[in-house]
Amino acid sequence: MAKKIKEVKKSPLRSSEEFRDLADYLYYLRTLRDMSMRDVEEEARRLFKKGKIKKDGLVSYAYISNIESRRVSSPSPVILGTLALIFNVDHEMVLEKAGYLDKKRSKIEEDVAFTLMLKEVPRMTDDEKQSLLDYIDFVKSRRKKYEKGPKKG
Repeated sequence: MAKKIKEVKKSPLRSSEEFRDLADYLYYLRTLRDMSMRDVEEEARRLFKKGKIKKDGLVSYAYISNIESRRVSSPSPVILGTLALIFNVDHEMVLEKAGYLDKKRSKIEEDVAFTLMLKEVPRMTDDEKQSLLDYIDFVKSRRKKYEKGPKKG
């Protein structure tokens, strides 16, 4: 029979930002709850049987070991969701520690900045629009130059 998740006894829950990487953070959460890797695997199976996670969210003790020893550097968001549920922490915090949200947020910020820039185009004069097109052509030509690589000799 699977063990129940043990109450936090050692110390208050620390922020994910205090840890070097995902492996350290997950190890901290697991040991904080006094769970072995097998306990985590059994808890995932229990959650699957209860319909709280899907089959692709099942995690083995060997996989947990690989994450904690850094042999697996990017576990799937689904697995991270299972671990967040087991350790009773916010899924987004775990995703952020794994590097998933930083990339997404950066892309969103770039898209917003680009969209705001494009909203200015209708207000531009024809000369300003032509200057912008010329500048875009210049940037593209530099990119092509650097894609070929540096000149030899």
